[in-house]
Amino acid sequence: MKAIILLALIAVAAAAVPSRPKA
Repeated sequence: MKAIILLALIAVAAAAVPSRPKA
């Protein structure tokens, strides 16, 4: 399921850019 991949990418992006507010 690509949903898992999307969630992984979001998690990596959030970790890479902690300056962005988390919804």
